[in-house]
Amino acid sequence: MKKFFIILGIIIFLPIVCVILAAMFFDINSYKPQVEKMVAKYAKVDAKINGDMKIGLSFKPSIEIDDVDISNQETKDPIAKIGAALVQFSIKPLFAKEIVVDTVQTDNTRIYYSKTDYAQINNLDVSMEAYDSPISVDIDTDVEGVNIKAVGTLSSLKKITESKYNEVEADLKVSAMGYVLDYKGKVYDLQTAPKADGSYKVTYKNNVISGKVFADLGQKVPYIKLNADSQSLNLADFSGEKQASNKGGIIGSANANELVANTPIPYEFLKMVNADVVLKIKQLLIDSEMSLTDINAVITLKNGVLNVNFKNIGAGNGIVSGTVDTDANKKTAAINMKGTDIILQQLYKAFANSGNKDLYIKEGGKTNFMIKLNTSGDNTDQYIANSKGQVIALVDSSVIKISSLDKLRGNVIMQILENLKINVTNSDMKLKCAVVHGDITNGNVNYPKGIVFDAKDFYLVADGTTNLNNEKINLSLQPFSGKIKDTSISSILGSLLKIKGTFKNPSVSLNKEQTATAVVGAIATAGMYNVGDMMLSADGSPCHTALKGTDFASYFPEEKGVRSGVSKQYTNTKDAIKDAGKQIKTLGKDLKNTGKDAIGGLLGAFGGKKE
Repeated sequence: MKKFFIILGIIIFLPIVCVILAAMFFDINSYKPQVEKMVAKYAKVDAKINGDMKIGLSFKPSIEIDDVDISNQETKDPIAKIGAALVQFSIKPLFAKEIVVDTVQTDNTRIYYSKTDYAQINNLDVSMEAYDSPISVDIDTDVEGVNIKAVGTLSSLKKITESKYNEVEADLKVSAMGYVLDYKGKVYDLQTAPKADGSYKVTYKNNVISGKVFADLGQKVPYIKLNADSQSLNLADFSGEKQASNKGGIIGSANANELVANTPIPYEFLKMVNADVVLKIKQLLIDSEMSLTDINAVITLKNGVLNVNFKNIGAGNGIVSGTVDTDANKKTAAINMKGTDIILQQLYKAFANSGNKDLYIKEGGKTNFMIKLNTSGDNTDQYIANSKGQVIALVDSSVIKISSLDKLRGNVIMQILENLKINVTNSDMKLKCAVVHGDITNGNVNYPKGIVFDAKDFYLVADGTTNLNNEKINLSLQPFSGKIKDTSISSILGSLLKIKGTFKNPSVSLNKEQTATAVVGAIATAGMYNVGDMMLSADGSPCHTALKGTDFASYFPEEKGVRSGVSKQYTNTKDAIKDAGKQIKTLGKDLKNTGKDAIGGLLGAFGGKKE
């Protein structure tokens, strides 16, 4: 900002010098050296006029100057390069032997902020009605390929000179990339340590953020303090469709992440400024079905250390709070977030719509979650590889209605349901509890019987791991109890499932180890082998088991014995296995001693994958 007003002053000062000399000499170009010396003496910068100077006489006398280089007197570093400047003077003051600049226009002006980097001002138009009238400004500029336009007013030249070019009041509207910034305040201490103090409003489409701002640009690391308030923000207005891509990186192609592009962490930006921000958003629209309310966050950035403290986020009548920290010096990040008493159907409107053919939550829906995560690295792949922590989410008892699973087609959930021969009906599903508990170490997530869906007619516990580095899945479903549509050996042994593959392309097959044991036992004992106990010796309190050793260990009570309500399933399943075992013995008696080939053949018959 200081440089801008220096350049503006020089643009105004140069023609005044030229007018004085023009009154004394005819060929003003012959006296470029004298003009340059006067600029050096009074403006304290070096100016080199490479082009021509012309005097125009009309109703508004004017001077044109082409190609001027301005540099620091001591360091010789470039300050600006003026392509062309036109300065017009008010004619009336000239009769009173006063020189008053009426209009200043420039084309292709560069203002340097380093030895090689600069902001390009395509057009600058400054005008004033009188010496003590506000200066009107119209700027069209390009900064690193981004077009920026600014219009508004500055203090009168009289006020600026009286402050010894040390303070300027500004009322500006700046627009770039669809954003509009309105600023009203002052810029002061321009000669020593420039500062700005005022009010602002940022508008993008129908989104508005406003508040007070103070900036100290004179420090080695600039400091900004502001409060940001908004009644409503719609994230859909800010989102852009970007195609995920993998660029390799330090992790290498063997661990290439399929869903998240390997992107460098922009630590350098965290060292460019220090800041204190108080953020308040009344409503944050995630999409047409989901929103957050009453967001209150305090953000501090000091010497490369960023702390975001979410004191309150309203979510589905519940509360989310916690912190996100990033240290650019140590290249580390940490997330510690917690959600309490979130009602799913209040958070996501579609779940509360009784006409929703996919999923409708009639009652309950209370959800809690916790995320504790630490990581480090130079890019997102390293962040994934070095991640350590824990993720927990749980849902209390609820009444859920599922009438269609069409949208899940091709999803691993749909594959599971198809393998298990689940007969989904329009009846209500009474959920006792649901849990996801994952322990993360070096990008590997371990689920210690940590995925549970415990309902009256649908019971599922998953145990195993997922690898976030290469997005590989290795989960076992042990055990399952639910509505068995038929009593074939395929549907019964289909309860012993293995999920492998990747997040983008999962596959569901029989768990070979357990299924092989069950098949051999059934063949050898004519179905008397107690496969039913192996499959359905269900934990009486799987949600409690899934949360052992966590902060939610006592959230769900522990129930002793086998899960209630499945005893009939035991009987039906065991009877079905006995019948199936007899059939297997009759059909496969010649295969009894054929070892792995027999088991492999049976697995193929049951729909399993032989590896």
